[in-house]
Amino acid sequence: MKAVLALSVAILLLVTAFASTKINSFAYAISADPILGIQIASDGTVVGTDIISRIGETYTLLSNLSESITVMRNNVTIDGKGHSIIGHGNSTGVYLRDVNHVTVRNLIVGNFDVGIDLSCMDLGSRNNTIEKNTLNGDGTGIALGLNAMYNSVDGNTVENGNNGIYIGMSNHNILR
Repeated sequence: MKAVLALSVAILLLVTAFASTKINSFAYAISADPILGIQIASDGTVVGTDIISRIGETYTLLSNLSESITVMRNNVTIDGKGHSIIGHGNSTGVYLRDVNHVTVRNLIVGNFDVGIDLSCMDLGSRNNTIEKNTLNGDGTGIALGLNAMYNSVDGNTVENGNNGIYIGMSNHNILR
């Protein structure tokens, strides 16, 4: 009985110590659950809205949004056509979750912790293009976090935020 009690106390102390330890100190915050909001699923379906049209592998916004978009499909283009995604001061505007060969263009993204996030959950987001977007009032405009490699960030405007473009633990990215 004493051994079980001692083991339980030891496990409780370890869990408490781990929970209070700061694991990563990044210049931006990733939302606790970036999957909330609109999803472009790995099978290509759009979940959570009917105002994103799909023709082939191009997804086009038909009007403005107030929810995040999480992209889980490779080899697609997200074209905002000048429409906006405006948040409520938290989470991520467009989250590329471990995807490759995704283009995000012509979006206005504002009022999120992170406007466009290419950080990884597992393998990293690679060979993506982020172009001709306007990021306004986000904590971080564009985040190239852990294992975000071989991406191109070109012709974007980032303004009125805490951090323009964050690059951390990633390499081989092109910024123009």
